[in-house]
Amino acid sequence: MYIKVSVKEALRIIDGLIQEGDDLRNYISDDYDRREDEKEIAENDAELQESESENSRIVDKFGSKVGTAFSAMNMLSAQSRSLTEAFEASNSFVLGADVVSDEVIDEYAERYWKWNRKALKELKAVFQHFAPLYKFESNLDFTEFKDLLLGNANYRRFTNLLDRFDSNLRTLVSFYDDFKNSMKSPLVYIDEKSQIWFFDFMCQLKAGSNEAALCSFMFQHGIGEIKEYADIYEYVTGETDKFPKNWEKTIKSSYHGVNLKTNKLFGFPILKKEGLTLALHLPTNFIGSLI
Repeated sequence: MYIKVSVKEALRIIDGLIQEGDDLRNYISDDYDRREDEKEIAENDAELQESESENSRIVDKFGSKVGTAFSAMNMLSAQSRSLTEAFEASNSFVLGADVVSDEVIDEYAERYWKWNRKALKELKAVFQHFAPLYKFESNLDFTEFKDLLLGNANYRRFTNLLDRFDSNLRTLVSFYDDFKNSMKSPLVYIDEKSQIWFFDFMCQLKAGSNEAALCSFMFQHGIGEIKEYADIYEYVTGETDKFPKNWEKTIKSSYHGVNLKTNKLFGFPILKKEGLTLALHLPTNFIGSLI
């Protein structure tokens, strides 16, 4: 993946988005559960009060024996309701309880979209190309499937919102893991800025130069991966047919320029030549630490 910032900075930005998104997702889920528990407690209290009130009226009208019998009937009725509620809870993915209002779901959605817009803005500052942004936004659409199962509109909106959160967060974690793995190599090229980074040391190349084009090509491949001069020349110059006389000098001049700069700044040249081939190069002591 081509990026506009250093890998270290990309990791910092994406880690922050993951933490913020995960905290918000957990808040929304916990708040919904809290409201669900509060509503269930309130409903149970209301049913108990109604039952006790009815029992008192029966005792006043017919006497204690009839009241005792009615209490037993209420107990059986309560047990029946408990079994029904347990069944509905175990099948909540089908039934969907009317727990929260439209306003609460709207608030959840507003918080999600605020985080989503922030994430897109910060990812645009990280990635050079659109593909990662599309991956972040191309969440699976669960709505059509869930419309067949979930009866309550607000419950459906709530679960769809969590699905979007989970999809976004999985994508961010995959970005983070990719960059973390790339940190195994401390040598990174930022194409848009024509910068070579070795840990926190930066080598600036001239934008649009053959040196920058050479690095753009070589950093598409791994450390030690050998590339032919001819393939490099085609990429650098755009020539794909007949090469001019002494065309190799274009590559030689470019890699010598890159090696002079990186040797001065990093303490070693980053390109190794063998015949008419080049490969990205790290000193042996660094290679050993990465294995």
